[in-house]
Amino acid sequence: AESGQCLRVLEGHTDSVTGCAFSPDGRWLASASSDETLRLWDAESGHCLRVFAGHTDSVTGCAFSPDGRWLASASFDTTLRLWDVESGQCLRELACHNVSIYDCVFSPDGRWLASASEDGAMCLWDADSGQFLRGLEGHTDWVHGCAFSPDGRWLASASGDQTLRLWDTTSGECVKAILHARHAAAAWSPADNRVLYAQGAAWRHLVWQGTDPATGYPRNWPLDCPPAGQTVPWLPWNGGVTGRLPGDVAAAVEPTAVMARRQATEVPR
Repeated sequence: AESGQCLRVLEGHTDSVTGCAFSPDGRWLASASSDETLRLWDAESGHCLRVFAGHTDSVTGCAFSPDGRWLASASFDTTLRLWDVESGQCLRELACHNVSIYDCVFSPDGRWLASASEDGAMCLWDADSGQFLRGLEGHTDWVHGCAFSPDGRWLASASGDQTLRLWDTTSGECVKAILHARHAAAAWSPADNRVLYAQGAAWRHLVWQGTDPATGYPRNWPLDCPPAGQTVPWLPWNGGVTGRLPGDVAAAVEPTAVMARRQATEVPR
């Protein structure tokens, strides 16, 4: 990671590799492929330890459970599968979407599993039982990526409908929608709980914005600790645009050269 040097090339898939994920302890690397399989690799030696077969179309994404025991996979065959990492056995097949599934992710505590699909919907599942909990609907085009916040309170989704949406995982309510070109992926920063989204070749982040009462100067807060008791107006931020969020605080999209040409806009939920 420090030098950027390629350490090892892992070969075995017979078609495009569409996604990969490290196990929580870093021992294993899982890969998803258009050859309809997943593979489990020893991260240190690069040896293929196991092949997970069962999907009937391209596997588009994979995710380890926080304890490393399970591997979830999303596929164009419209199913979400849960695998036992040690045995390679398919433990459960989850069906909610009627179209291709692009991504899946476990909540940080391992209780929930979220899936994102081509029809713009997301599904939230009980990871232990496989029970469908709720659908998250609001996007009008494919959802290509989703990610839980480190505390599990929020779920971010990136869509081809040009919005990044933030969802309350308890109620299923969309609490924020930011419009700005097509979003390909979403991720959270574990250090300060910022939500990141990929647009083209760039990553940007979303934060709370307000005035620091101690200094009187503008300040940004992570999403899990907004500035309490403040009413923040719609403030331009270096060419970006902010929009009001719950609690009378505002969200800001990090400005870039692209933002100077096409500003982000809040859209109705």
